[in-house]
Amino acid sequence: MILRRILIGAAATATALVVTAAPALAAPASASSLPRQVCRGDGFGSGWCLFIERAGEQYRVHLGIDIFMSRSDAQAIIDAPGDPLSARVLGGDTWPDGDDNLFNVPITTLGASDGFGLSCDFDTVVGAQFLDEDNVPGNRGDEVFGRITFRNPLTKKNTTFDTPEIAETF
Repeated sequence: MILRRILIGAAATATALVVTAAPALAAPASASSLPRQVCRGDGFGSGWCLFIERAGEQYRVHLGIDIFMSRSDAQAIIDAPGDPLSARVLGGDTWPDGDDNLFNVPITTLGASDGFGLSCDFDTVVGAQFLDEDNVPGNRGDEVFGRITFRNPLTKKNTTFDTPEIAETF
């Protein structure tokens, strides 16, 4: 199964993620920069993304990851007990206690393929209050990022994948 992606002017290959600019429509200066997608890759075919868009009075949040490996290894990971992947959205501030854990994002699809290896999607819809991590006088801008944790039952290792931040006022 190939990872379902919500792409805005982006294309993925098995070896890298390439983001291309899409023509921008004229908008008032106060308009939101959403929908917005940010991605990162490891240079070996694995890539992960965070996508946020407005959905009425709420926000649709999507995280996705492809971890390059053989289809048989990916299927063995899927067949092992428990969920091998989890995702959450965090606030990007560096407070003394670290990043703010804002909310978890549930798995919606998990699959193995020859082209991508292990692929997983996470989706949820939340109110603005869940993304509003900076509600203090003088600092209303919010910086959020996605964190996907991979618990590999074959190697017994955990790996964390952080997306770049999305800056927005929610």
